[in-house]
Amino acid sequence: MRRLIARLIRPAELVDLDPRDAPPPPDPGPTLLRVAAEALILSDEADSVIRRIRAREGLGFVAPRAGPLVRRFFALRDQLPPTCPEPRDEQLRGRLDAVLHHHAMLLSIAMDLLAFEWRSERLSRQLDALDGMGEPAVLLEEYGLHMRFHPHADYQVETQEQTGTTADLDLSAVLQALADPVRRSIVERLAREGEVPCGGFDLSVSKSTSTHHFRVLREAGLIEQREQGNRKLNTLRRDEVEQRFPGLLEAVLGE
Repeated sequence: MRRLIARLIRPAELVDLDPRDAPPPPDPGPTLLRVAAEALILSDEADSVIRRIRAREGLGFVAPRAGPLVRRFFALRDQLPPTCPEPRDEQLRGRLDAVLHHHAMLLSIAMDLLAFEWRSERLSRQLDALDGMGEPAVLLEEYGLHMRFHPHADYQVETQEQTGTTADLDLSAVLQALADPVRRSIVERLAREGEVPCGGFDLSVSKSTSTHHFRVLREAGLIEQREQGNRKLNTLRRDEVEQRFPGLLEAVLGE
């Protein structure tokens, strides 16, 4: 009996594995890009839902749209890799994780505010304070553009003024920026008037959406911005764009 027990509890033979024989870990880049791309599309829809909630549309109308968005944002968060071996990928993974969590929770809280607004004036004020998906949505747009057009660069959001070079102008990014009618109206006015502060535009969109549009134009290299006191002034980089893509602005703006 003792011999039988000894055989049963004897440790299994260990197999020495050469770590060099192990397959390399999968590249997380495609997964990060796919998650960021879908999150960008969903973020625009979520922004629309938040505006409807702020306008006090009935919960029966907004919940069928908001509920699936909340679940999808959490599902995308689950699709992110636990960690990434490269620091630049790990930095983006962490930021995407934070943005996806923010979007899901904001939609969920906004529906709660709409459902229980009648209980107190404080809840009503919080509902009035909703302004789209906020700064995380703007960052998400910048991450998506950065990944698409600069896949080998670090995921750092540029906040400095742009230089007067044309090397940062990419045709795909420029055309994508000009495809939106709101951004095109910004470029048209800058082409007519020169330097205009952000507050000088009447865009009929939320503050966060307005910030998003200016950052897309700046990321694409179409405008440059400079600080003047508490104002941010915008200028069209007409000469640089014309030098890189002759006739493009004239064709797009109908000049």
